[in-house]
Amino acid sequence: MIDHVTFELHEWPASPVVLEIRQGRLRWYRGWGSCDEANSDWEPLSPSQCEELKTVFGEVEVWNWKSGYENSAIQDGTTWRMVTGEAGKRITSEGVNAFPRGWEKVRAVLLGLIE
Repeated sequence: MIDHVTFELHEWPASPVVLEIRQGRLRWYRGWGSCDEANSDWEPLSPSQCEELKTVFGEVEVWNWKSGYENSAIQDGTTWRMVTGEAGKRITSEGVNAFPRGWEKVRAVLLGLIE
């Protein structure tokens, strides 16, 4: 089981999104400063959501992602950061307009939890 995930995403010009998962529970917010939308209460994820998250993280080898990705040729775009851990493993990975293999799958599964 994935113990924790903190995922921060800002895809310009859209509002930033932050979501946190702790031991099978989720909270999140989306917005600028005053939070346009939020769920600050910890809500349980379903067993199938937890399994899908674990499967996707395994398929794209999240545990092998580098700590940083950057494409300085693009001025505006996407910044992101993810911290996650399970059973003694922990990674912190972030990027500016550059992404690891499997990024779109991870982005889709995480944002799918709040849409």
